[in-house]
Amino acid sequence: MPETFACTSAITRVTVYARGAIVTRRVELPPVLPAEPCTLTLTLPAQAQAGSLRTLVDGERGIAGLSSRIHWPQPAPGPSRADELGALRAEEQRLDVALERASHRRDHLAELALTQAILNRKSDTNVAGRMADALAVSALIHDLTCKLDQELSELNRRRAEVEGAIEALEARDTPMEQGQPRRVVDIALCAGPAHLRSLEVSYAVMAARWWPAYSARIFDQGRRAEFGLEAFVSQNTQEDWSGVLVSLCTADMIQDIRLPELPSLRLGRAQPARRKGYRLPPEGLESMFAGFDAAFAGALSDGALSPKPPPRSAPAKKGDIHERQKLLKDEYEGADYDAEEPAPQADMLASKVAEMPMQAANFSPVAAAPMTMRGAPGGGAPVGGVAPMEPPAPPPPPETSEQWLDFDALTLGDFTRRAGRGRLTPTTDGASADQAELHGPATSAARDVRETRGLFDHQYVAEGKVEIPSGGVAQRVFLAARETSCSMRFVCVAAEDDRVYREVELANPLQAPLLPGPVDVFVEGLLLTTTAIDGVDRGGRFRVGLGVEERLRVARNVRASEESRGMLGGNTAVQHQVSVDVTSSLGADVSVEVIERLPVTADKDISVSLTRAEPKPEDYDQKSRGAPVRGGKLFRLAVKASSKASLLMEYSIVLPSGSELTGGNRRE
Repeated sequence: MPETFACTSAITRVTVYARGAIVTRRVELPPVLPAEPCTLTLTLPAQAQAGSLRTLVDGERGIAGLSSRIHWPQPAPGPSRADELGALRAEEQRLDVALERASHRRDHLAELALTQAILNRKSDTNVAGRMADALAVSALIHDLTCKLDQELSELNRRRAEVEGAIEALEARDTPMEQGQPRRVVDIALCAGPAHLRSLEVSYAVMAARWWPAYSARIFDQGRRAEFGLEAFVSQNTQEDWSGVLVSLCTADMIQDIRLPELPSLRLGRAQPARRKGYRLPPEGLESMFAGFDAAFAGALSDGALSPKPPPRSAPAKKGDIHERQKLLKDEYEGADYDAEEPAPQADMLASKVAEMPMQAANFSPVAAAPMTMRGAPGGGAPVGGVAPMEPPAPPPPPETSEQWLDFDALTLGDFTRRAGRGRLTPTTDGASADQAELHGPATSAARDVRETRGLFDHQYVAEGKVEIPSGGVAQRVFLAARETSCSMRFVCVAAEDDRVYREVELANPLQAPLLPGPVDVFVEGLLLTTTAIDGVDRGGRFRVGLGVEERLRVARNVRASEESRGMLGGNTAVQHQVSVDVTSSLGADVSVEVIERLPVTADKDISVSLTRAEPKPEDYDQKSRGAPVRGGKLFRLAVKASSKASLLMEYSIVLPSGSELTGGNRRE
């Protein structure tokens, strides 16, 4: 029999996809390996997908086989945990009673006034005797108080020890090595004299997600900036990722890589329906887990036993599709079935089944190369369009569903969960039941990468090692930071708001696109605001708002006048003069952008013309903000330190004399 070596391993790198992650471990090899075939054994978390195990060997010796199994550690012999916990809690209660009594005696001694009573005895004329008695009583009370203080200190110390022992005993079964199942992997090595230089094992886990996040640090009054790429990562794989290299990928870890099958159309006589391979679950399915429930009743994850399924009715006659549908609905959905409701017709049922998408669970991690075109992901969905909920088991589809004949896309329910165990369930788009145990980031600006990744996938690699503990809580991790060019902008729309807003325009310094997500803005090392950015391509630029600049004041004035035009005065010309004054109390020269707008019209009898503008404006359409406008004008005012600058815009509206603008001819 080949010799077996138990090996340890450590996580070296992790690639987190839109759903799930690939974990790579480096195996600590024995100092000397025999030349004969041997087996290396290592332990992995139970969440590791068995079909995703891969090995990477550096050396001339090959791998002959790879297998895995689930192992549940047996409790160590000795007193049961319940007995030890009961004895410790009884000792804790005894110490609490002793502490209460000692504290009561200590308080009672502190309230005694015997010394003063002895000194106040008027009948005793021996003053020296009274003083001696008072001193003796005071010394006695002091000795008793000191003894009670020592007793209280000792009782508190012992109670703290008992409390610590209770906490340690309660947490003893918490680690994975004590009460949780583990996956044991056996790696069979071929015969050979050469020693392996390194051996790595990778596997997939489903309980992992990430959300993009960013940080912008602005220095030197907006002349220098540093842009940081960060992310929220959440994982619940029952192992901490400590000191590992992390890569974040927008691709799907599990994809349908099959070619589509086009349905064939045949003209001829009607053929009988093809017999399906779907079979009902066997009788007494729950009895298979009776021994497991008796041995590990307290270790299951979903608490008390689920209600027993309703009794199975007598099987229907062959060919009666309505009765078969009724049996399936009563048994798996647990809902009331209205016998008077007409059963669905076979052709309607077949049409719904044909519309349901199919998905395969072929394990195909996307390559790490950036900017790879993503194929169309599978869109598997539960039958009927209703997503299953935990803890009830997902209802099976009708017998005619092709999805239940796609065996690669079916998975067996978790045996540690009473709901759905022993039954096949269709896999969804890479998600699993463990995804419900993950918690997203607290900020609402975080966006799911599957909704914002677009047509291409990209991988973001962290430049250093990170720490991501297990538990399903989103952790913010740092990936990279780069210096970037920036420019401070001051914008004002004086017709709507007389306040001036600060914006900083940054360039994307990374050789990768930026996905929509939250960004923390720091100015001179202090957190100023948290905002959000939209998607930015490579080499693109984006703006981040910094709030109101209180040291810039704006005053806007409008003057209007009317006059007649035309040979016979048939038209009315309304002259408008708009002036905007910007006053600065800053210590440096700035450029302020003031946005104004000319009136626009679709009436041919009305004309609007700009007659004067100082300084010369630019046309502004506001397409960059996603809300295009017409007639916009952008003025750039150079405002010196502690000075004032102004702009002037004059325009004329000419309309027939018998007409009037809605709301009056004078426009603001």
